[in-house]
Amino acid sequence: MVGNAGIETKLRDCSVRGERVALIAESGCGKSSLVSHVLSPTAERVAPMVVPVHGLGADAASAGSVADAIIQHLGRQVRSAHGTSGPATSAIGERREVVERQGRGRSAEVGPGWLKGRVARQVELQIGSSQHVPLDEKVESVFQVLQAFHADSLMPVFVFDDTDRWVGSSQSEIVAGFFGEAIRWLTEMPASVVVATHSRYLESMDAPTLLEYLDTRVEIPRVP
Repeated sequence: MVGNAGIETKLRDCSVRGERVALIAESGCGKSSLVSHVLSPTAERVAPMVVPVHGLGADAASAGSVADAIIQHLGRQVRSAHGTSGPATSAIGERREVVERQGRGRSAEVGPGWLKGRVARQVELQIGSSQHVPLDEKVESVFQVLQAFHADSLMPVFVFDDTDRWVGSSQSEIVAGFFGEAIRWLTEMPASVVVATHSRYLESMDAPTLLEYLDTRVEIPRVP
């Protein structure tokens, strides 16, 4: 759309290298389309995980809630890949109640291929016990799942593609909290992170502070 494939190549290469990327553009410039194209479920060498965080509301500024969203997303993907349904976790503030689901439907060939076998077993192991889980244990659970990806020679990529829905002065605290403490713990994970970043955030806030935990900028040019 902009005359070359440089942006696609840069995002793909950064993701494979495990970098933390701010994907910067205004609304309607193609952030979601670019993510869907480069980081599709069938993309080679990566295991993309598009984690919805907009629905968390103000809790998106909480590291515990973002960890919940990641774990719940992984659980949904595994249940989809194995032909099961229904919630396996529920967020409770800064802590997560994990409820073991009894019974399993016949495996169905749906969902990303990397959610089968070793990775699926590791996800189920991490979300499949009845207990209250503090943040440090959530982080450890995510770390163990990521190790399973690496054992299959895949770079896990966390994608937060709905953050530019927070545009608006009334939600500036959510933006600051999410780009700050809420994703800080991901910098210690063996994974790439891609965050769709509305260009207005960088205009209305201190850019170096906002992008402190995102070490690579990929800017999408305005479509003619």
